[in-house]
Amino acid sequence: MTYDEAPIRVHTAYTVEEVRRFQRFNARFLRYISVALLLLMLVSFSTILMRGNSEFSSLTLPLVMFSAFLMMFLASTGLFYTQREHVKATASLRNGQNFIFRQTDFIAEISQPDRMGQNAALYSTLFSVHETKDMFYIFIAQRQAYLVSKQGFITGTPDMLRALLQSALPPDKYHIHR
Repeated sequence: MTYDEAPIRVHTAYTVEEVRRFQRFNARFLRYISVALLLLMLVSFSTILMRGNSEFSSLTLPLVMFSAFLMMFLASTGLFYTQREHVKATASLRNGQNFIFRQTDFIAEISQPDRMGQNAALYSTLFSVHETKDMFYIFIAQRQAYLVSKQGFITGTPDMLRALLQSALPPDKYHIHR
């Protein structure tokens, strides 16, 4: 299917489950950090046990200190957060967003009780787009994305939006996940 010149309009009302699915998708690198930290701690403590508790090697102490520092850094930057913080952060998404996709750019309209506004972005400045079976994740930065539901099309279809985005982006920036 091809894209015609009429704007594509989408309203996305987010559910908590959709936001959680995106957060799991967007946090895939945290799995690697967690595994790396566990391996680092395992190597550090096994070295301590093999050499005895009273004697630290020149490598073991820096590894333990680095692991502890990295865990404190991750905790302080908010990468680990509680369920209550998650609900509070996603509560503002319940009213949803409206999107208007045009030939060279798109507009995200935010209409919430505590704030209103519009953000526009050129397709040429997008970091990447990831399409899943029920959503488009439009990344405007490496860790920041708009979530566009395939269920909320007012005008146009998901196929039309896919055609528009694929024609506007280089092939390495558009990814389909089934």
